[in-house]
Amino acid sequence: MASRYINKTVKETLETGGLLNSDKIVLAGVSGGADSLALLLSLHSLAAKYHFCLYAGHLNHSLRGEESDADSDFVTKVCKDLNVRLFKKKVDVVAFQKQHSLSLEEAARLARLKFLSSVSKDVGGSAMALGHTSDDQAETVLLNMIRGTGVRGLRAMTAISNWSISQTEHLRIIRPLLKVSHKETEAYCTELGITPRLDSSNFDEAFTRNRIRHKLIPKLATFNPSIKRTLSRLALAATNDIAYIDQQVSVIWPLIATFELNGVKIKRLDFNNQHPSIQSHLLHRAYMLLAGDSLYLNSQQIGAMKSLTSKGAGRSFSLPRGFDFLTTYDHISIAKKDPSQEQHEFVEISLSVPGKTEFRDWEVSIITDHHGHQLSNLSQPDRYHSYMSHETLGNVLTVRSRLPGDRFNPLGFNSEKKLKEFMIKNHVPRHDRDAVPLLISRGRIAWVVGHRIANWAKVTAETETILKVSFRKLSGSHDNAF
Repeated sequence: MASRYINKTVKETLETGGLLNSDKIVLAGVSGGADSLALLLSLHSLAAKYHFCLYAGHLNHSLRGEESDADSDFVTKVCKDLNVRLFKKKVDVVAFQKQHSLSLEEAARLARLKFLSSVSKDVGGSAMALGHTSDDQAETVLLNMIRGTGVRGLRAMTAISNWSISQTEHLRIIRPLLKVSHKETEAYCTELGITPRLDSSNFDEAFTRNRIRHKLIPKLATFNPSIKRTLSRLALAATNDIAYIDQQVSVIWPLIATFELNGVKIKRLDFNNQHPSIQSHLLHRAYMLLAGDSLYLNSQQIGAMKSLTSKGAGRSFSLPRGFDFLTTYDHISIAKKDPSQEQHEFVEISLSVPGKTEFRDWEVSIITDHHGHQLSNLSQPDRYHSYMSHETLGNVLTVRSRLPGDRFNPLGFNSEKKLKEFMIKNHVPRHDRDAVPLLISRGRIAWVVGHRIANWAKVTAETETILKVSFRKLSGSHDNAF
C-alpha cells in the first residue's frame, strides 16, 4: 500500500532530522495537489504518534483566478478536518515578479519560500516540509543542466537542507518524498478517500519545467524507460560527492574567509593556491551565505569570478540578487551592491520556443515559420525584431546581460570579436552596456538585441524553419539602453 511506504519514508526523514520529538515544530507547505496533500496526511498521522507540533502553510499566488481561490478553500477545509492550524496568504506574484526581475516560475517559488520561512520563524519552527517527489527531482536535474549547472546543480534537491534567511539565520527544509513518485502520492490520497486539487498551470508549456515534464522526459524515456530513476540516482551520486567537497571547504573556509558588514572577503593568494574545484565551491558558499540560495548562480558566473582572481586588482563582476564580485590586491569579495549606483544587468532567463516570455521590463515573442520567403525580403524589420535559422539556434534559448570575456560574430563578418569592442564601435554608452539583452543559443551570442544578429545565426537558402524573434518594452518602462 502506498500509505505504508510513504509513512515509512517520511518517518525516516524526520528521524534523520531529529524531528520525532514533542518539542519539535514542523510547518508543511500545502498547495492542495496530490504531493503536498500526501505529505500533510503522512505528517499528521506521525504527529499523532510522536507528538511533534504540526502546522500548515498555503500561499495563494493569484495566478489562476477562481481556481486559485478554490485551491485555498480546499486546503482550509482539509486542515480544519485534520485539526491542523493553517496559515495562509494571498499575494500578487506577477507584481512580485516585476519587482524582483524574475521569471514567473522563479517569482512564485521565491514568494512561496519567503512566506513559509516567515511563518516558520513566527511559530518557532524546527523545519519546513515540502512535498517534492522523485518526479520533481528528475525534472530539476534536467532543468539545472539546461541552465548550465556545475556538479552542485546535478545534486538538485536533498532530503534535508538549510535555507539561509540571513548571514546568521538558517531555516531547515526537509523533503521527505524525494524517493516517492507522483503516482504513489496520488494512490495515497485515493486510499484515504481524498481527491486532491489539479493545478491547470502544470499543463501550460509556456513554463520550462512543464516542457521538460511533458516533452523532454517522455522523449528521453524512449532511450531509457527508467530515465526518472536514472536521473534520481545521478542526483544522489552528486549529493555524495558534494558532501565530501563541502567537508574540505569547511576546513579551508575559516582560514581564508571572513564576514564583512555587507559581504564575504577571501584572501586572494590563499584562494589562488586552492584546487580549481575547491575554488568553485568556496565562491558558491560565499554567495549562498549572502543570497540565501544559489538558484540563480550558474557555472559560467563561477568561472567568470575565478578568471578575475588571476588578473589585476580593481576588477568587478555583477552577480544575481544584487551582489558584486570584487578584486583588490590582497582579497576577493562578494558584497551587496551599492544602492546609490544604478544597475542594469540581469540574470539568465530561459525563453519559451515558441511562445512569449516576460522578464524585467521586456516581453520576448518567438514564432516559428516554415521558410517560404525570398531571402531579400528577410532583412531585419527594426532593431527589436529579427529573423534567424531555427535549425541553427535550436529550441533552448536564453537571454542574459553581458559577461566578462563575451565574444560575438556579427552579421557580415567571418570571425568573432570581443563583445566589448563591438559595443564601443556601435556607440553603446558604457553605463548602458549591462542593460543590452543578449539572445543566447548553445552558449553563443545569437543576437545583440537592438544592434545585430550573429553571422552564423542568419537565415540561408538551406534554412527550412525561421525563428521570428521580437523584443518589446513593456508599458511604463523606459528605453534608455540603446
